[in-house]
Amino acid sequence: MSKWNLQPEPIGGILDNVQTSAQEAAAELGDEKFTSISDDLALYPDSADGPLRNGLFGSVPAAVANVLSAEKSTIEGIFNRIRGGVMGVAAATTEYVNSDGDMSKAAAAQEAGIESSVTGNFTFFDQYGYNDPPEESPHG
Repeated sequence: MSKWNLQPEPIGGILDNVQTSAQEAAAELGDEKFTSISDDLALYPDSADGPLRNGLFGSVPAAVANVLSAEKSTIEGIFNRIRGGVMGVAAATTEYVNSDGDMSKAAAAQEAGIESSVTGNFTFFDQYGYNDPPEESPHG
């Protein structure tokens, strides 16, 4: 591509939509939801006459809790990648608009988006005012 023609307004709209969708998903996949599922299973009434002794089939609630706990880091990784992508694109677009043709800062911002999505360290974006965690972070 010989000429860049980024349009910040449509890019911002897309990023807003991605962030809104991520926040909605985070609300559905947060710690409170995991705790609620596990608690619901554990609180199922015992039955002295049937197979429902010690909660729902005995050790099922603990097994479900273990699966949910094991998936917590995977879910955090997904949301870090979304967050890093959004921040990287937003910062790169800002740098493009302010660059006067020098794309090195835009490239650095995009690279930081990729790196932060893996490490979970978003401090690079403090300079852009983007480092506030999403209001509905899935796991704090």
